[in-house]
Amino acid sequence: MNIKEARRMFASRTSEKDVERAVVSLLRWHGWLVVKIPNDALYLRRVAHAVVGATDLVAVSPRGTVVWIEVKRPGGKPRRTQRAFHEALRERFQRVWVIDNIDTLIKNLEDKFL
Repeated sequence: MNIKEARRMFASRTSEKDVERAVVSLLRWHGWLVVKIPNDALYLRRVAHAVVGATDLVAVSPRGTVVWIEVKRPGGKPRRTQRAFHEALRERFQRVWVIDNIDTLIKNLEDKFL
């Protein structure tokens, strides 16, 4: 999926799940490895080692750069526990992106990777 297609796809999307699909599609189109972190496991008590506030995705660029991605519906903001997790990652020199629209993702990609 190229940037134009991603924008068109995103224009009709409003839920966090739809934003996530657009993010994953665009990153994979650019050759990124994208892994979903199953955060619902924590709330359903299926995985004992699930982490409160963990990001939705972990992505690895074709050059090996790791980015942790929090996906939000348009206009959405991270919860307190998510912000704390993001800060813990940044203290460990990790990149964290909070994406609530496709233009934010495209800007991050163009600024650092394209």
